[in-house]
Amino acid sequence: MGSQIVLAQGLLKGSFIITVGCGITALLALMSSLIGARLRVSTYVLLTMVFGGVGGKVLNLMFAVMLIGWFANVADMLSVQLSGAVASTYGVSISPIVYSTVALVLMTLTGMFGFRITERFASLMVPILSAFMLYVLFLSIGGDHIGPALARSGDGSLTATDGLSAVVGSVILAGVLAPDFTRYARDGRAAARSVLALAIGYPFIMLMAAIPALPSWSILPIRWMS
Repeated sequence: MGSQIVLAQGLLKGSFIITVGCGITALLALMSSLIGARLRVSTYVLLTMVFGGVGGKVLNLMFAVMLIGWFANVADMLSVQLSGAVASTYGVSISPIVYSTVALVLMTLTGMFGFRITERFASLMVPILSAFMLYVLFLSIGGDHIGPALARSGDGSLTATDGLSAVVGSVILAGVLAPDFTRYARDGRAAARSVLALAIGYPFIMLMAAIPALPSWSILPIRWMS
């Protein structure tokens, strides 16, 4: 998503769109996080408290359907990228459906067996992936290549409004469902600090993924993507 926005709107404007979109979601998450830390109940219970038994069930059913679609969309984006990367790197053509099916099964298993598996996996993979992305980012911005990229506009394949909607839509559920996590927070300050993941961490990750996606603008000093 970050690479599509930057390619469409340019690096400077695309970065602004990503930052604003994440900021909007972070503001929503801040409010819902403080509510969760104060009341110590899940989003399901909060909706029932506000809209009543019947209204809460209707809204929770809507959230369930949206979550299914959200995870399916994430799995679809992942499968398309993996399919293209494997085909271009190893010459092996595998349908994106295979990758998305495996991803969705793994997501379901983590929900069935708890988040402890996810925590252990993240503790191992997050530092490795972060180091890799930082290394690729270092290669991308080396020399005098970043200056021309900042001055160059995108191809217009995605409007600024669509880009902003995509950023907000990609993490809006994290803001809405924040009470499910912050109800375990030590206090309101700890809940507020958790919002930094959306306000700072998420846009930084998107930009780290977006900048190396600019080989067509010839800002990469080496042909690492080939």
